[in-house]
Amino acid sequence: NLNVIFYFYLGISYCGVALRYVTDDFQLFTFILGCFPYNAVSHSTQHLCEFVNKVLAEYNPVLGTTKFVVTGNEAKMLAAFREQCCRIGCADHYLNKQLQHPFHSEKIHSNRSTFEAVGCELAQTVFDHVKKIVFFVRHSHKQQKLPRKLQNYSETHFSGAIIMLDIFRGNVSKFTRSINQ
Repeated sequence: NLNVIFYFYLGISYCGVALRYVTDDFQLFTFILGCFPYNAVSHSTQHLCEFVNKVLAEYNPVLGTTKFVVTGNEAKMLAAFREQCCRIGCADHYLNKQLQHPFHSEKIHSNRSTFEAVGCELAQTVFDHVKKIVFFVRHSHKQQKLPRKLQNYSETHFSGAIIMLDIFRGNVSKFTRSINQ
């Protein structure tokens, strides 16, 4: 797939472009094409596709017809689907959004103009409690007594939430002893 990331610096937009390829034995290869000044009229799906096509024309890669433009911006992802674009975004970004909604959102898009309740109050409560415990343990320096250090997650890359929860789960039996000492 093609990875497209935007960077904003001093009012100038930059677009990072990288090609990713997974072999039949699931080995990932990443080829960074560059970081280019984004000079399109807007950040719409149409202009993004035109810009990426122009960048790709310089390299002339052979790409599959169903995997193409990737963006980390949720609004651009929704626009691509709304326009029934045959270009599919990055699996990492889509998975991040799928993980983020149950832990943070009260409502999600069920289609273009309809919202639906997420219905994950219990998961959100547990997640909030785990975040508070991880924050406390990390800032009280009690994690030094744990076999594996706790890790906060990043709001921008929500997959870190799964890592945080997994490390927490692995340490939960050691918390009582560590915190009470």
